[in-house]
Parts: sequence; structure tokens; C-alpha cells
Amino acid sequence: MSIQKYSPEKLASWPIVPGDYAVNRGARDSPVAVAVLRTANEEEAKQGKPEEKAKMELENSLVDLALRSGAAIAGIYRTANLGIEYIIANTVSNPNIRWLIVVGLGENGHRAGRALLGLWFRGVDEKTGKILEDVPRGYISNVSLRAVERFRRQVVLIPALAKYDDLPSGAYLAEVTVGSKTLRVPVRGRVDQTNRYIECLIVCRKYIREVVEFLVHSCLQEYENRVTIGSIEHLYDFAYPVHNLTLYDPGAYPEPPMSREEIFIQRVTTARTVSAVPEVVTATTPVAAVSRKRGIAPKLILMNQDMFFVDFGWMCWGRFKNIAVAYEFLKDYIVKNGISRPTRYGDTFEINLVEDILEHPWFEFDEREGRIVVVDYDFSYVEQTSYPLRDKEGLKKEYIEDILNGVWHDPGKVAYSYGAELRKFNAEVKVFLERIIKDKIKSYLIPDLAELALTVLWDDIMRTLFGQFAEGDGILVVDQLQALIDAIRRLGIEERCFVVSFWNPLLDTPAKRAQPCVVTLHFLYRPDEKTLNLIAFMRSHDFLNAHLSNYYMLAALLQYIIWKLKKLEPERYSDLEAGTIRWVITSCHIYKHHVCK
Repeated sequence: MSIQKYSPEKLASWPIVPGDYAVNRGARDSPVAVAVLRTANEEEAKQGKPEEKAKMELENSLVDLALRSGAAIAGIYRTANLGIEYIIANTVSNPNIRWLIVVGLGENGHRAGRALLGLWFRGVDEKTGKILEDVPRGYISNVSLRAVERFRRQVVLIPALAKYDDLPSGAYLAEVTVGSKTLRVPVRGRVDQTNRYIECLIVCRKYIREVVEFLVHSCLQEYENRVTIGSIEHLYDFAYPVHNLTLYDPGAYPEPPMSREEIFIQRVTTARTVSAVPEVVTATTPVAAVSRKRGIAPKLILMNQDMFFVDFGWMCWGRFKNIAVAYEFLKDYIVKNGISRPTRYGDTFEINLVEDILEHPWFEFDEREGRIVVVDYDFSYVEQTSYPLRDKEGLKKEYIEDILNGVWHDPGKVAYSYGAELRKFNAEVKVFLERIIKDKIKSYLIPDLAELALTVLWDDIMRTLFGQFAEGDGILVVDQLQALIDAIRRLGIEERCFVVSFWNPLLDTPAKRAQPCVVTLHFLYRPDEKTLNLIAFMRSHDFLNAHLSNYYMLAALLQYIIWKLKKLEPERYSDLEAGTIRWVITSCHIYKHHVCK
């Protein structure tokens, strides 16, 4: 039976976006793409940690195996947002691709495996772009909804994330003949060689290579040689079961390739003229009276039971009942009244200076096995808004708890994390300098000596290079949260020196990395109210997508410090309560392509 293919000559510019993948140039008409989930810690693998190094080598070998088996494209993906967007773009731009095999040795910290399965099986929220799955960072922000739906129609996703390390009880290796090859396959139940039927395919780490080769080869077959799989035991089979999957090459998808302009959301590039805001002045308000006396009358003053807001043109100031009121009011205000500013990440609507004073949510904490745990917290403010991240467990685990405990996901790829800056300040400097030093050693020494220096002598090299700054095998790392609590107890809470810094002058002032948006936090006690207050300074703020997450971080941090002080010295701090949070933002902006979407 002949099948229709889209001419490879018309795919000369495919793939259309770069990435960590390889292309089988001789098989552009192949119906198979393979996405290998990166589960290895790449930084530890590069440092020679045996377990992570072996895992990374196996994952890389799966890419090579997929291409040798006949896949058109195979590569590594890591994240639940950009990584998936690139997979979508390179799929819908080649109609010949009809199968996407998602392979992994398990799951990674981003839960990118579950995110990709969730996107294909369930789709995305049309308004927010959030993947309809329990993955906090799973947002499709740059790819159009039309491209997402085309992706879901064009390909069939085959989940092959390992559920087991080895063959489970009752499973076995069966020899199955597919086309011209006889392959070993981990299975459970009946195998019908005549009709090429497998009752259940098992995905386990030990035989992941056999699974990949079998799936790719089966997808290349003509209909007469088709293979049917009754079910697949994979990591998420409880949520995304597979039933009676028939593998063969169905030919090209009956629509032409999507172009970049069709795939990606087009950002607004035309200049936006901001009309003057009508002047609304209430003469009895103190702000209006003071500003008129100074000759700087406000452009706008709004007052009601939930908020008081004043706009001077050069500055905005607001006191809001709670974070939900602030978010819903300001997201519309910024778009309507902000200036137009181009940035390297896209054009924005921007208010140059905003100060929020807000009531904040409550938290309940505990400490278990040396880890700070959020037992419960008030999520109601998020539920009152249209905020994209509407996952209570995700916000608690991936944002609040990770920051309080100093978790730094994927330090080899992520420039900074608030958790690492809070609990391991200078950890980024250590990683940055280690990378430079290791590169220099490799360039100056012959390979054998370089390997010796990087393994046997590495601790001595670190201590020699950093002198009194060395602690163990690296740079001195500061736990700012613990140091701040210790300083409050030692000096007394009335002091004015309790400051946390996320800005690292060694890396951020010379712009050697993507700089943190939150710069400093100042914790200040008011003896008349017996409250600990927080003044946060933020240089740059993606308001639409980060406002509530950032604010919950600030509120949790303030309340944890109070909770910890009461736990350590209950008599001394029994009357201490959380006061206000003043949040000063110098560039409060919303990206135009998010608004357009």
C-alpha cells in the first residue's frame, strides 16, 4: 500500500528552532520523533559522580539509538515550558512526523515528562496557556493555541517513561519479529507472533534501549506489518493508560507545514501612544494636599473600601486590602496606562515605580528531618484572581518550600534561585569559578594530567586557590536565613541591620548571569506595634506571571522567621506578630505578547 509523504526537498529549513537534538538527514520523511527526558543531574555528571554520569551517558545513547533505528529527529528535553514548545514547533513544521516517543529513565525535578503527557492527552487552558496537568511550571507562553492543537492531532504520543528499574514480577523478555528484524522486548502476558500482538509492553530502565529500538522500528512499518500493543506499563499509566495502540507508518499529515509565524505568538512591535489619564483629585486626602503644595498634583486618585491608589505620573502608590485586590486592579492598570518599553525578552507595558502595601496570607509551619514544611496556608487570594498558577500544592512545594529550604534546581542550567541565594549565598559563585578553573586546567594540561587534577587533587586545588575563603572543598557559603535569625537573637530585634540580599555583586553587577529580580529584603521591628515588618526592593517584575508567587514567598519568609523565633524563645517573642509588607518595584511590567495571547 503506497502512502503519501511530504517532499523532503521542501523541508530543507527543518528543524525550524534550535535545541539539544540531532537530525537524521537521510530520513526526513520518517514518521518518528523521539524526545528523551533529561533526568540526570548534568552538573554532578560533569564533575564525575558515577551514578549521574552513567545516567547521562545512557540518556545520550538513547538519542543515537533512536536515530540509528530510523527516527527523523531525536533529542534531549528538560523543562515543562520551553523544552515542550520547541518539540511542538519542530513537529508541526514537518507533516511527516506522526509518532512522538517520550522516553525517560524516570521523572525530573521540572516534572517535564508528566507535563508533555498532560499537554498531549489533555491540552492547555485557552486563557492562561497552562498545561492541564499538576505541573506548576507547565505554561505554553510562546506557541499559539492553534499550533498546540495541530500538534495533538498530527502525532500520537507513545509514553515510554520507565516505571521499573528491572523486569517486575511476571514480566519477561520476548522475541518479536517486526518486518525484517527480530527484536527482544520486555513484556507481560500473551505475545501473538503471527498477528504481531503484544498484550503488555513493560518500560523499565534495564531494558530501555530495547523498548526504544522496538517502538521506533515498529512505527516505520507498512500497514501489512503493523504491530499492536494492548497496553503499556509506564511511569504515569495510572493517569494516562494506553489501550490497543497499533504502530505503522500512516503517511504525512494532510496539512502543510506550519510556519514560524503561525507557530509562535507574534509580539507587538508598533509603538503605543499613551493618552493622558483624567485627573481625579480628592482635596481632603493627605496625599493630594501634600502633592499640590509641592506643585506635583496627582494624575489620579482612587479610593474605595478595598484600596487607596494614587498615580503621580512618575510614581504610583497603593494600599490594598489584600494581594488579590492588588493583582486584579494593577494588571489592567499597567496595560492601559503603562509606557511602552522594548526589552531583550520582548516588548512590555511598564509602570516605572510602584509601591504596594498589602495584608498578607497566613501560614502554618513545621520542621521535619531538618526540612521546613508548610503544613497549610491561605490559598484563597489566588482563587479570587485569574492568576496563571492556580495549583495550591505546586505553589507550596515548588516555590515556597523550595525557597525556604534553599533548593536550587538544575544549577548547571539555571542562573540563580532565590532558595540558593537565601540559604547558600555564594553557591553560584562557587559553581561559576569551578567551571572557569576546570576549563583552564583542561586547556593548559595534557588530558591525563588534567583528569588527575580534576579528581585526585581537586580539593587541594580549591583550598589553595581560595585561601581563607575556603570551607571544605569550596567557597564560603552563607545561610542568610539562619544568620538573620541568629543575629536577631544575639543583637536584639530592635536593631536595623537585618537585611537579606539576593543580588551578588561578583556576578550581578558585571552582568555575568541573568540577574535576580528581587534585590534586597529589610526586616524592621516596630516597638509600638510589636510587629516585624518587611520592606522588599525589586528591580524588575513580570507582574502578570510572577506577582502572587513572589508575594507568597515574601509573606512566607516573614512569617517563618517569626514562627522560628517563637519556637526557639517562646517567652521572649510571645507577643511578636507579622506587620506590613511594603513592596517597592522599580519596573513593574507586563509582556505584550502575553496580553495579545
